[in-house]
This record gives sequence, C-alpha cells and structure tokens, in this order.
Amino acid sequence: MRKIKYLLIFLGFFIISSCKKDKDETVVVKDFTLKALTSKSWKAVLDDGNVSVNPKAGTYMYYALHLWEYDDIITFRTDDKVNYNYGVSKAPDYLQMPELKTYSIDLANKILIIDGVRYQILELSSSRLKYSLAVTIGGTNTNLVYMFEHP
Repeated sequence: MRKIKYLLIFLGFFIISSCKKDKDETVVVKDFTLKALTSKSWKAVLDDGNVSVNPKAGTYMYYALHLWEYDDIITFRTDDKVNYNYGVSKAPDYLQMPELKTYSIDLANKILIIDGVRYQILELSSSRLKYSLAVTIGGTNTNLVYMFEHP
C-alpha cells in the first residue's frame, strides 16, 4: 500500500511538472507566414543582416532612409491594414503621409502590395522583413531593397 502511495505522489508530481513546461514554451514563428508579418511591429534598419537573399549583385541598391524615418514603427495588422507610427521625427508637411494604409500579401509568390505598390518579398522571418521594389533610375532598371527588424 505504501508503494502505491509513493507511486501516485511521484506520478502526480510528474504530471504537474509536465504541464508547467507547456506554458513556458515559446511560440515558433515560421518563415513566410502571415504570423511572421503580423506578430510584431517593424522598424527600418540600415545594416543588411542577410545579403544572400538579395537580387543579383549590381541589380539592387538599398533604400536611403530619410532622417524622419529612423524612428518610424510599422505594424502589419491582420485586417489588411498597415499602421505607420511616425514617431517624434515627422516628415515634411508637403508629403502628407497617411498613418494607415491597406496591404495584401501573396505568400506563395512572395508578393506584398502596399497601397497599390507591388513589392517582392526577399525575406520574411520571425526577426527580419526585407522586400524590394523594381524601379528605373537614370534609365537603369534596379531594385530598391527595404529592410526591417523588430524594434
């Protein structure tokens, strides 16, 4: 009888400790998912943490951040809206930048469309968002690369 009592106590302790581990587990966000895009806010960065996903060398350039963009926080919401918190540094009045824009995403083809502008998603993970915009500058076709990480 005493052995059964100790066995039940041990079994109860084992079950309780197992449940506690489940609560402490972190949620894994997979690459190229809506959850990776919408789970946290994004802030533009200047350092490219993964050049391996960039377009072919010589066919891209990095988007040059303006001074007022350094403290911007961008949040992609699950209702197809992207919220721009422009922070303390405001853009010049003549730009009249809206705080809320619409977006759509095609994860299968790695396409992100923000207010009608079509971007190619280069990287979308739990820590980094990188996309490019095909443009013509001085008669040369190039891709502007935009880079974001969580603040």
